[in-house]
Amino acid sequence: MMEHLNRLIDRTRSDCVLLSAEHMSSRFDLAAIYELAGHLSAHSVQVILYVRRQDEMALSALSTDLCCGSRDWIPIDRISPDVRRFNPLQVVEDWQAVFGRDAVTVRSYASACRSGLAADFLHCAGLEHVDLSEFESVGRINQRISLYEARILHGINQCLPTWREAVRTGTPDAYHEANQLRRSLLAWLRSDNAVSNEFALESALTSHERATLMQRFAHINNWLVDSYGLEAPDFDMRLNETSSSAVKALKPEEECMLMAQVLRVISQRLMQSESHGSISWGAVRKIGAWSKRLGAH
Repeated sequence: MMEHLNRLIDRTRSDCVLLSAEHMSSRFDLAAIYELAGHLSAHSVQVILYVRRQDEMALSALSTDLCCGSRDWIPIDRISPDVRRFNPLQVVEDWQAVFGRDAVTVRSYASACRSGLAADFLHCAGLEHVDLSEFESVGRINQRISLYEARILHGINQCLPTWREAVRTGTPDAYHEANQLRRSLLAWLRSDNAVSNEFALESALTSHERATLMQRFAHINNWLVDSYGLEAPDFDMRLNETSSSAVKALKPEEECMLMAQVLRVISQRLMQSESHGSISWGAVRKIGAWSKRLGAH
């Protein structure tokens, strides 16, 4: 892949090439970063890293993971500085070890979003002269789900195959079908306004849980603030938040109500389509199993 990238760079003969990949920073370990540097050794490299609060990262990860079939909720007890994904200081130090401190710029994601992420990125890259109006603007593709949507996905994921299970049984298509079901279900629920979006996913964490998470990383975040001039309020513990803003586990009757709405939407869509689209009766039966299990409780 990198050989192909270098050929493209040579072919375009551009003065500057931007590589944007959010998973590159946290999921590339030191060995992978060294390998990347080797592929880019013929070029001058400037690295721009945006760091986020750990509680916000946990919520973002929950949204992505549920949409990809995870059966877990937020693993509060497992989020610690030992988990590289949540430790921005370790990530920064690894990239600096490979490319050098002067080549790595560290920015606050929250601050950049307030001022305009694209403009902030171009400024850090020395490309302030670029006129963004010349480019076509697209809407956000990776949209965070609401709390109720998260609860629904968490429920149906218990009945659908994960990627690991599908690979182990030699049925990867079953996982892809489950993904299509999740996407279709969210689209149907939103178009029919079947589920209240009164509560954003942020309310999945209580103020106490947020403070607990941020306290674990306080020494790391303070170091980032002091060393890189990041805005301290972006990394405080938000102790002023009230626990009433969080909605924890749904009551059984509330979860049953959500499931009833899901089944109603699915049945309506199936009746509207002779081919039933890409949703199989097997998948519907699995969701029905969740409904029966709820009824048993």
